Amino acid sequence: CDPAEPLEPDDPRNVDLDALTDESPRGVVWAERVARRFELSTKPQYMLFTGLPGSGKSTELRRLLKRLADPSQANLLPVLIDADQAMDLANPIDVPEIVAVVVNEVERAVLSSEGRDPDRALEEGYLSRVWAWLNSEIDLRSVGTSVTGANLAIELKNRPSFRQEVRSAVAARLTRFLDDARAYVAGLEERLRAATGRAGLVVALDSLEKLRGMSTNWESVIDSAERVFGQHAEHVRLPIHTVYTVPAALVARQKHVEFMPAIKVADRDGRPNPVGINGLRRLVEQRIPEEARAELFGSGEQQLRLLEHMIRRSGGYLRELVRSLRE
Repeated sequence: CDPAEPLEPDDPRNVDLDALTDESPRGVVWAERVARRFELSTKPQYMLFTGLPGSGKSTELRRLLKRLADPSQANLLPVLIDADQAMDLANPIDVPEIVAVVVNEVERAVLSSEGRDPDRALEEGYLSRVWAWLNSEIDLRSVGTSVTGANLAIELKNRPSFRQEVRSAVAARLTRFLDDARAYVAGLEERLRAATGRAGLVVALDSLEKLRGMSTNWESVIDSAERVFGQHAEHVRLPIHTVYTVPAALVARQKHVEFMPAIKVADRDGRPNPVGINGLRRLVEQRIPEEARAELFGSGEQQLRLLEHMIRRSGGYLRELVRSLRE
């Protein structure tokens, strides 16, 4: 198992640690608590979410989305976007590319729900509309001679100079850009309700916590995230439920960031925490067959001692534990 691979809720390797006992090994049943915020709200919810690297954020985010998709609960269509694939996370981010990525992926999801080809979103949809609008206002074809609506998202990710030109063009017309995006995504949600009976949409832009840049631009990258989700937060709020993962560094700079703790493997006094340790032991048992565990760790009390040592050494971080098991 790749330590960096997030697991879907239905993956047989995935252990719902919160379902093992009445007491959560994180101290709180995170997905359930956050889900209530969406289920009980009559207005679109906007949430910033983070945790330390390797704590299982992406896996828990998928668990949250599965619950929100349940027809007996919120009955929302979940749209999960991997920012690492859709955006350039090695450089500062800004509002235009975030909004464009979200609306484009929502359109693709709605087209699929309608039984239509999602690639039509590239040829005829929101991004084509944005590109045509920008060129009607200011001719960007000189900096984007090969750009079309179909490849606009890729060009924004891969070409920093072009991305900056688009940002500048949108900044001068920001109100119109945002009004159009909000109206467009609201229309998509209405189409979804009519076609499927879903109550609405919930979008999660995952992997934004990987915004770290390089040694030469780390500060400017983090500053850009603070601007987007701080002073410009209203710009990335859409008339649908949205969840944005953000770098853990923003916890010290921003209010209202939902922080997911790691698994608790030791109490404050240093004594082992049996709930967390037993939960992670179940995770190991789910991922490594009994014969292989016996070969690696021995059997009986010896296996239990070695596993507890590895679990405590991981600090409760799932990725670190899985990495140690692979090694």
